Amino acid sequence: MAAVHSVTFAINFVTALAIWRLPDLEENRYHLVVRTLILSDCFIPLSGLPMSVASFLNCGWVGGQVSCTLSAFFSTAFLSWSALIVVIMCALRFLAVTKPLFYRNQVTYTRVRMILFIALVWGCSHLVLPIVGLGKFRLHARGLYCALDITPSKPHDRTLVYMTIVEGCLVVVALVYFSAGIVLTVKKKRRVSSTLSLQQQRGAGIEKIMRQHGGFAAMTSTIVVLYWFCFVPFLSYRIWLVYWGESRLNEDVYYVTELIAHVNPLLNPLVFVACSRQYRSCINKLFIRVCVHKCTLLMPQAITETYGDMGGGIEMRKMSALSTKTDIVMI
Repeated sequence: MAAVHSVTFAINFVTALAIWRLPDLEENRYHLVVRTLILSDCFIPLSGLPMSVASFLNCGWVGGQVSCTLSAFFSTAFLSWSALIVVIMCALRFLAVTKPLFYRNQVTYTRVRMILFIALVWGCSHLVLPIVGLGKFRLHARGLYCALDITPSKPHDRTLVYMTIVEGCLVVVALVYFSAGIVLTVKKKRRVSSTLSLQQQRGAGIEKIMRQHGGFAAMTSTIVVLYWFCFVPFLSYRIWLVYWGESRLNEDVYYVTELIAHVNPLLNPLVFVACSRQYRSCINKLFIRVCVHKCTLLMPQAITETYGDMGGGIEMRKMSALSTKTDIVMI
C-alpha cells in the first residue's frame, strides 16, 4: 500500500502543477472539476502515506489507535469526495449535452465551486459518526492500513457501514444514468445531423459542436468506466460481507479490493492527459522547463570540469615558456 500511495501522490502532484493555471480556462467549470478531482486524488494517498511508509519500514503499525483513526478518516473522506466529484463531472457533461441552454445560463462557475465544497463537507461530516459510537475503524494486518470496519461486533457500529454502502450504490446508479443519457443523446444528435447536407452542417456548426461533445463525452466516459472497474469490486465485496458476516471475511480478497480502489486515483490523471490535448501540452511544457532548468544548472559545472584543467595547463605552459626566456636572457 505504501508503494501505491507514493506513486499516486507523485503523479497527481506533477499533474496538478502542470494544469493548475491553464490560459483561458481560469473560469471554466469543467476544468474546475478536473482540478478538484486531482486535488482530492492527491490528498487520498497523502493522508495515509506517512503512516504507511513508517509502518512498512517498521514491519508493523506505528502510532496506535489514534493515528489509525485519523489516517482512516481522512483517506475515507477524500475517497468519498472523489466519488462525488466523478458524479458531479458526469452530471455537468449530461447537462451540457442534453440541456445546453440550462447548462450555459444556470450552471455557473461559482455554483459548481459551491457544490464541490458541499460534497467535501458531506464526505467529512458523516465520517464523524465513529466519534459518537456509530462506527469504527480498524487496522488490517495485510498491507498495514486502516479502514472502516465492515464487520463490527456491536450492532450500533454498523450505522456508518450501512450509510457507506447506500452512498456507494447511489453513486453507481447516478453514474449509470448520466452516462447512458450522454451516450444516447450524442448518438441521437449524430443521427439527426447525418440527415442534413454537408453545407447545412457547416452552416450550423454541427461538426464543431459534435467534436467538442464527443471529446468531453470520451473523457467523462473513460473516468466513469475506470471508476466502475475500481470501485464496483470494492463495493460488492463489502456488501457481501455485510450480508454473510465476518465468518466469510478473507483478508487477501479484502486487501486486493482495497488496493484496486486506491489505484483509481493513480489512473485518473493519466486519463486526463491521454484524452485532452491541452493537458498533454501542459505536461510536455512542464518537463521541458524542468529539463532546461536542470541543464542550465549543470552546464556551468560541466564547462568548468571540461575547460578548467585545460585553462590551468595553458597557464602552466605560458609560465614555463616565460621562465625559459628569462634564463636565456640571463645567460
